[in-house]
Amino acid sequence: MKKIILLSIISLFIGISTLSAQDKIVKKNKEVIECKVIKVGVKEVEYSQPQYSGDVIFTLAVDRIDRIEFETGRVLTLAEQFNNKENYNNQKKNILKLDFFAPFTGNFTIGFERSIDANRSLEVSLGIIGLGVTNENQNPAGIFIRAGHKFIIRKEVYDNAYHYTHVLKGFFIRPDITMSYFSMTTYKYTYNPTTGMDKYTSVRGDYFSMALTINIGKQYVFDNSIAFEWFTGFGYGFTSSNDNPGYYFSHTLPGGNDFPFAFQAGMLFGLVY
Repeated sequence: MKKIILLSIISLFIGISTLSAQDKIVKKNKEVIECKVIKVGVKEVEYSQPQYSGDVIFTLAVDRIDRIEFETGRVLTLAEQFNNKENYNNQKKNILKLDFFAPFTGNFTIGFERSIDANRSLEVSLGIIGLGVTNENQNPAGIFIRAGHKFIIRKEVYDNAYHYTHVLKGFFIRPDITMSYFSMTTYKYTYNPTTGMDKYTSVRGDYFSMALTINIGKQYVFDNSIAFEWFTGFGYGFTSSNDNPGYYFSHTLPGGNDFPFAFQAGMLFGLVY
């Protein structure tokens, strides 16, 4: 009789400990699910709960989970796993870009982007002013340089069940610094009361402008080979010339130094390598 009572007590303690020793799924919104984790998949986590039949299997998308705390004490932090650079080692990290519409605005722009982390990259662009459709009477010639640090916001963790989304794909915020220098011919008109006609003189001037902008945009990467990016941004700018042409090929500065608002935008196609 004593043995039966002892075995019953031991069984009761084992049952209680089994019920209390559960896995915990901690969601990104801080909600905790006490359960038994069955499978941690690429896109979903499967689990069961004691209050339901063992045949009932629940699933939860991986990108909604912050971490899993197993009954053994081990912790799997999924957010850190997504930001781990090793998960993207098989992906190409560089993009050589061309601004598709730049030639129609009077310049030829080539860019380069390099991934430096799971959510960050560096990007620089060089523009040759005068290569493209320009006013022949103005004949602009010069260069501009744009450099920025891109912070990528990826909503999608996976492209499909077996591959992480590309490390350079997603919405982004990019602070830029841009410097533009070029020479251009401008024309000044004056009225001649003697002849009753306008008289104009041509002046070849040098123009320099700098802008600090915050850009938002999105970059798409297809098959780890081709990229497409659009962006638009605004910020602060200034010019060294009293004669403000407004358009500096890399950005616009419509108000000059009196109202130093700068704006820029672009659409680029790239080769991933």
